[in-house]
Amino acid sequence: MSTLKIERLQEKEICVVCLNGQFDAVAAPESERALLAMAAALETPVVVDLSRVEYIGSLGLQAMLRFGNALREKQLPLRLCGLSPFVKQVFEISQFSRLFDIRPTRDDAVGGLSAEPTAPQTS
Repeated sequence: MSTLKIERLQEKEICVVCLNGQFDAVAAPESERALLAMAAALETPVVVDLSRVEYIGSLGLQAMLRFGNALREKQLPLRLCGLSPFVKQVFEISQFSRLFDIRPTRDDAVGGLSAEPTAPQTS
């Protein structure tokens, strides 16, 4: 049974993906499949709201990376927002904070995103 809930919302022309719960080894495989299926169907920029994620482990980070790569292949911008202090620390320690555009709030993440070109990002 998954310990992470995924909700998809539309805010203006942005897809907002809200994650809620524990993004741990139990939740990661099923959640990754759901995120990759979502990425395959998306045509708009994406914001992932992590404000309700209590924990993220290495498999959760891996799933986020694969989701980001799938969007990048489609030239769709991705922003993350709402990282709790713990989740933010995990992203910083793992250096994933360098791989993602992270904003403090959903409003910050959504703001201006639709106006951005959908050019591929380089790392």
